[in-house]
Amino acid sequence: MKLVIAALALVGSALLVGAPGAAFASPACTPEVLEDGSLIYAQVYEAKPIKKKPPHIKAILPKLTMGAKMYVYAEKGMTSEYLRRAALCHAASDSPPAHSLDPLRVDGEIRSIRVLSAGSAFVISVLGDDRATGRAIWERAKAVASEVDADYAKRQQADQDL
Repeated sequence: MKLVIAALALVGSALLVGAPGAAFASPACTPEVLEDGSLIYAQVYEAKPIKKKPPHIKAILPKLTMGAKMYVYAEKGMTSEYLRRAALCHAASDSPPAHSLDPLRVDGEIRSIRVLSAGSAFVISVLGDDRATGRAIWERAKAVASEVDADYAKRQQADQDL
């Protein structure tokens, strides 16, 4: 199952992203970038579904969940361009995902990954190519955000207990 997310001009080279196991080699996907991409799931503190009408459906139907917006806190020196590069490389990687609920490593095709700056955070928008993929992205993003929120609450409680 192949996926082409985008031709991305980074450092003078195009980056083509495939589904896990079908990634195209790119000089932009260094081991450091891949490691940063694999840690994105652990930083998602909020997730919202992306609801759209699939492009092939013209009838009056409700919008379907086609992906997720994931909110991650900005780290020192992080840019939206680098975060997108890390996310693209991670989605294309053929190594096993670091977490079973990784929203960037789903069965099915990812249509696009966009990263926007949002004040002290970044918003990573991931769209699936079909309803099942979009729903899987959303379910995983929601679960990961809940885990991060629960970990934060535990740390807050531990700090209060001291």
